[in-house]
Amino acid sequence: MNRRVLVTGGRAFADRVAVFRTLDALQPIECVIHGDATGADALAREWARVRGVPDEAYAADWENLEGVPASRRRINRRTRRYYNVTAGFERNQRMLDHAQPTHVIAFAGGRGTNDMVGRTIRARAAGAAIEFVDMREVSQ
Repeated sequence: MNRRVLVTGGRAFADRVAVFRTLDALQPIECVIHGDATGADALAREWARVRGVPDEAYAADWENLEGVPASRRRINRRTRRYYNVTAGFERNQRMLDHAQPTHVIAFAGGRGTNDMVGRTIRARAAGAAIEFVDMREVSQ
């Protein structure tokens, strides 16, 4: 079976052992998909590189404001520049639509992780053949 595994989790998530054990248990994996952020995404990318498995990174396009209404723009306190507050959620949908994962693994995280979990559950309800592995409680 060609497993395309999407990993989601918080930026502060640092349990390397949990990520490595969970992904090792799913081998063989064709590709690891992640949101190109720190935390769980970085650990998934590291696992892929250590194991020689290709990875696909889907970075959120925070700075692209083209067509973004004012209601979805905020000012970054550090840079004092506007950013798209929904860019992470849009990236999550892009990962489901374009990467076509066969498995989604959710590690502990926050709103972005919960958004990805919700999108996965809705996709499964609509007929998508995605296995969902919920590690949020186990990996805190």
